[in-house]
Amino acid sequence: MTNFTENNTTPEVWDSPDYPWGQDINRDIYKVEYDRQKNKENTFAELGLRLPPDHQHSTELAGYMRQLPGYKQTLSTQNTGLNDVDNNATIDSVSDNGIAKEFRVTNNDGSITLTRERQFVDNGIIQTKIGRIRLMPQDSDNGNPSTLQESMKNKLYWLSEYSGGKTVQVNSGVRTKVQNQWLIDHHINAAKNSPHLIGNAADISIDGQTRKLTEMDAFNSGQFNRVNNYESNQGIHVDTNPRRLGTIGLYRKWIAIPTPRDKPLPPKK
Repeated sequence: MTNFTENNTTPEVWDSPDYPWGQDINRDIYKVEYDRQKNKENTFAELGLRLPPDHQHSTELAGYMRQLPGYKQTLSTQNTGLNDVDNNATIDSVSDNGIAKEFRVTNNDGSITLTRERQFVDNGIIQTKIGRIRLMPQDSDNGNPSTLQESMKNKLYWLSEYSGGKTVQVNSGVRTKVQNQWLIDHHINAAKNSPHLIGNAADISIDGQTRKLTEMDAFNSGQFNRVNNYESNQGIHVDTNPRRLGTIGLYRKWIAIPTPRDKPLPPKK
C-alpha cells in the first residue's frame, strides 16, 4: 500500500489509484461522492457542456476532505493532476492576509503557478474555494512569465473558482510598449493602444476546456467588461475597458455579438 507522506508526489490521497480504503470512514464517504462528481465534470468538459447550476463541484468535496483530522497541507495539495504544478517544484512563497492564502510555485518550464485558497462559512459549514492561475513564459519578454495587476489577478482567481477550480492559463498579461511592438512586428494580434499596456487585460485559456466554454465562463462570470474569442491559439481576451454602447461585451474576432435589439429585422415577405 502506498505510504502517503510529505515526500509523496501523488497530487492528493483521494486522487491516487492506490487510495487506502478503510483507513478513514468519513473520508471514504466523501471519496465516493468526489469520484462520482469528478467523472461527471470530465464527461461534461469532453462534450463542451456547462454543468447544471446545482452541481456540487469535486473541488468543494476536496475542501471538506482537507478539513478532516490528519490531513497535512503540503505542496501536493496544489497539484491537481492537470499539469498546473510540476511534481518536483517547490513553493517559492506563501502569503496569508487573514482572508485567503496564496501559494506561488515556479515550474520547470519557467511558468509560475499561483493558488488562492479561501474559506468561508455557509449555513454553518466551512467551505473551501480554490482558484489557480498559471503565468506562462512570453516570447515577447525573453521567456519571462507573464505578469498581472492585482485587480486582474483577483478577477482571474474568481474566474477559476467559477470554472470549478480549473487553472486559468495566462499567455499575456501586462505588456510594455516594447513587448506590444514585438507582437505587432511578428503579426500577432496586438493593438497600438492595447489595454494590456495599462494592465487592464489578459489573454487566457482554461485547462481542460474548449475556447467556446472558456469564452462563456469568462462572460458569465461577470468579472470582465469585454470578452473576445480570437478563435485561434491566442485563446480568449478579457479586459475591463468600457464596452461600446449597444453591445453586451462579447466578441468573436473582435466582431461584437449584438444585443437582441440590435439584430437586423427579418426580410419582408
